[in-house]
Amino acid sequence: MSDLNHILLNGYTSSFPYSTHGGGGFNLKPRSNRQQHGTHIQQSFNNAVTEFSEGDADYEFVYIEFESAVNFELTFDRFEDAGDNIRLASCKAIFTNDVDGQEQVVYKIAVYLNKRAVSNFLTKIEQYLTEDTSGGNPRNQNLISNIENIRAATLESFWQEPEIDFPSVGQDVWWEVWYSNVGREEVLSSINSLSDSGLITNERILEFPENIVGLIKGTPEQLARTLLYQNNLAELRKPIETSDFFTNLDKTWEYPSEQLH
Repeated sequence: MSDLNHILLNGYTSSFPYSTHGGGGFNLKPRSNRQQHGTHIQQSFNNAVTEFSEGDADYEFVYIEFESAVNFELTFDRFEDAGDNIRLASCKAIFTNDVDGQEQVVYKIAVYLNKRAVSNFLTKIEQYLTEDTSGGNPRNQNLISNIENIRAATLESFWQEPEIDFPSVGQDVWWEVWYSNVGREEVLSSINSLSDSGLITNERILEFPENIVGLIKGTPEQLARTLLYQNNLAELRKPIETSDFFTNLDKTWEYPSEQLH
């Protein structure tokens, strides 16, 4: 595999595109029926894992989408660990207006979990259901209480363009694919595997301290069969043609997959 051209920008730190709603400290959504809520979270999580892994007990990892209760944040830092067993891949805030015209927000996060993290999360749910802290509150309340829904992540879970519709079925377009920078060679291997699957990949990449960005062309269905099962996916965006990313791109726009090897 030949090296891809890349640009390294120093001093750039990627951030998750959410903002705190309403100011103040972290607030917990009251749950009058702890058993009902905990059981809902437990069942939803199990169903999401089964759906993403297609029932394969030998899965290595899953991407799960967690949705907050309206106007309540999730404990974002609890979806990360030092061993990279669980990783907050993507986060977005969705703003709407309620029936009275008041602004409200729901947070959605796409989270990478390996099998160990799946087991750990199920343990935390069980502890929420059955154990109390010394203060008399459900254990892991800060983690569980503000979760409203859980589902298997889809490509759209990683879409970070609130003003642009997600590409429709069959639409063959260029995608800006943001990978977690887990190592340049690993990311380049991920990009090359996409070209092996018939997707068009551009030779230019953009390298940041926390992310590596590549350009991929294909339909949502094509990407869903491949990209969604790479363990370093972070975000999807629509390429901006006026950015530096496209400098001299007319010379390197579309390449057969073998040119990346």
